[in-house]
Amino acid sequence: MRIRADLHSDFKNHPFLKKVRDKLSSMIPGDLLNALGIINAGEKTNTQESENGIVWTYEGEEVIDNLEKALAKSKVDLSEWEVDKKEFKTYTVTMKIRRGDEDVPVTKTNYYCKIQFKRKEVTYQQIFDSIKESLGKKVKLNKVKNKGRVGVVSLSDFHIGADIRNLVKTKDYNINILRDYLIKMTDQINSMNFDSVELNLLGDFVESISGLNHPNTWKSLGQDMYGYNVIVICYKMIRDNLILNINNLTDVNILPGNHDRFTIDKRVDNVGGLGGLLAFMIQENIKNLNVSYNDLVLVKEIDGVNYIMTHGDKTMAKKSINLIADYGRRDMYNVILSGHLHSRKKETTQKITYISTDNINVDSLNYRHLVVPSLFTGNFYSESLGYTSSAGGIITENNGHGNVNVFDYSL
Repeated sequence: MRIRADLHSDFKNHPFLKKVRDKLSSMIPGDLLNALGIINAGEKTNTQESENGIVWTYEGEEVIDNLEKALAKSKVDLSEWEVDKKEFKTYTVTMKIRRGDEDVPVTKTNYYCKIQFKRKEVTYQQIFDSIKESLGKKVKLNKVKNKGRVGVVSLSDFHIGADIRNLVKTKDYNINILRDYLIKMTDQINSMNFDSVELNLLGDFVESISGLNHPNTWKSLGQDMYGYNVIVICYKMIRDNLILNINNLTDVNILPGNHDRFTIDKRVDNVGGLGGLLAFMIQENIKNLNVSYNDLVLVKEIDGVNYIMTHGDKTMAKKSINLIADYGRRDMYNVILSGHLHSRKKETTQKITYISTDNINVDSLNYRHLVVPSLFTGNFYSESLGYTSSAGGIITENNGHGNVNVFDYSL
């Protein structure tokens, strides 16, 4: 390296400049960059995210030889991720640099590290602490400019509070697994770039409030996951991991399920009161969001399609013809949405049926019944009956001709 001093001959031969020149000539280029605070141009960093977590790697001359330095360098959000595995290595490289009239061999140390992160598991106490901080404050929705399309997202059977482990065919299930499902679901929704989104939540938000929703319900509950505990956790999960993560969300439509009642026996009260409480909390806490709720059935025109929504447990919802007769519209396409069955059963028919007593023409070419898959994968009871479920959700949109395109997303 040469230092020019052409302004004055006395400055060129100044003793201090000579010391600087000698010092610089003895330094390896990488050391000089580090001394000047410039990041080594030869370093390599890489961050990859997969279903199993994040893997961050570094290779270069900067001294990254412990976890603290690696975390600072990686810039990974430690509120969401925690270290699962770590690896540090050093290796030497010999190079030659020119000093005066000869090439002098110099040994350099390179540093390599690999950090594998896993998503942090949430604890019940963390959920409570977070919800306390946000109470009384209005939170905002994500707004992104897109292309004028309207997406209708339907989810059902969350069964928050269930803790399922080590069954033969049924997948494990708990609040952390559900959180991952919701993150994947919102990523898929946002990737479709809708200008506006309506979210239909079709009930069974919790496994049980009383702990005895059915005689054996208590067997499937996580610790303390009943009563007001599960209500708070349910609201937190749906708000923070679903509603606030969907871009351009405008409306939330809510119905309760049979697991959402406050009473033990449906003969005492067959209304899932948690659904109404959840609708109230969302409306109170989130800005610029339209919330609709009904105990039994919601009928709503969305982007030129008539949606008939119900949980699916009531007798009136067992047959599509009943819902079409009572709530269908003849001037537009009708989509019936229900959950409850923990399956993807679709009901269609080729026949045209006339009900002469009510003078109603039910035409299957004018409606479709979609059973929304469950987010909950099942328990010992369902597996003992031979039922297993693949978690998922349904996204629909007007196809431009008054009918709907249906996207079934499997988790």
